[in-house]
Amino acid sequence: MSGFYSGLAEPLRSLLEVKHALGLPYEESERHLHRFDQMCAEDFPGEVALKKEMAMAWAVARPAEHVNGQMRRMSPIRQLAKHMNGLGMTAYVIPSGIPGKQVRYRPHIFTHEQLRALFDAADTIQATSFGGRREVIIPVIFRMVTVWDYVPAKPARCTETTSTCFVAP
Repeated sequence: MSGFYSGLAEPLRSLLEVKHALGLPYEESERHLHRFDQMCAEDFPGEVALKKEMAMAWAVARPAEHVNGQMRRMSPIRQLAKHMNGLGMTAYVIPSGIPGKQVRYRPHIFTHEQLRALFDAADTIQATSFGGRREVIIPVIFRMVTVWDYVPAKPARCTETTSTCFVAP
């Protein structure tokens, strides 16, 4: 939880203490907070209030950044501002409409016929003169990825000696 150097170091530490006390791992958000702290230390040295200029400098989209990634990056700063306001400190909360709407992805459920066609296509891959065993590896990997999408999210323990995987209970 240490390693904050800007004028916002104390509220950043306090926010992380709260999140960790609630049992949240808060790992990705913590990385964003560290990068935000670095930006504040470099661009706004000595500033102890989270001002609009600081928050909006952070909110600017990065080159080739997807809107969902931008939202994940901005969310911890919103939480920091709300936390600071709750402590009686001055903090600008980035409005919820920035950067826009999150893009939601709808999964596609394959029919048995579609899966059969995909497996058949994977099985027709031919060996090439470039080496490797792509005609064996690609169908196996394809089946592993496809089957694991249907298994509940549980860690698997794979052993080299038996070439089998066991799903942990």
